[in-house]
Amino acid sequence: TQSQQPEPAPSATTPTSAPITPTATPTRNTVATIPTTCRGTVPADDYDRFFGATPLTEIDQTQESTGSDSPDILWTGGSAAITCVWADPSADVTGLTMDIGTTGPGAAERLAESAWDCQERDGGRMCQLTVRAEPYPVDQTTTVFIRDDTFIVIRQAAFPTSGLLGAVVGEIWGD
Repeated sequence: TQSQQPEPAPSATTPTSAPITPTATPTRNTVATIPTTCRGTVPADDYDRFFGATPLTEIDQTQESTGSDSPDILWTGGSAAITCVWADPSADVTGLTMDIGTTGPGAAERLAESAWDCQERDGGRMCQLTVRAEPYPVDQTTTVFIRDDTFIVIRQAAFPTSGLLGAVVGEIWGD
């Protein structure tokens, strides 16, 4: 008869699995820093990629005596700090408008209860609604992003926005 000898126990120098390498977790600012200029809404190196030579109209809402609440914003008690409009004055509805400011109480909850297409993203809630830009044959998409008490509203018609929201979120919260 032959007996099987047990295998030796692994030593401290014998790896039993691949080493675990810790990965860095990006840090986010807990407080939003709302840009004071429209050019400051995206990284400087990306400005031309997003907006090219499209004319810009900038409105500093903090200097307005009454402030400004866009009528299609779904909350009350908030106000835009800055409004940026990238559009050629001779164009029809083609262009992009961005409002950034602070929300009123319960804005995220009201937005979550709306008929908009919503999802959790970038540490906040992003919702979109697309409608026909009557009487023109193009769609207008409104994107609302809320994190804590800060909002970003981007309305665009026939204006590419690939990666824009992420870039703006990165400038405001340091993501």
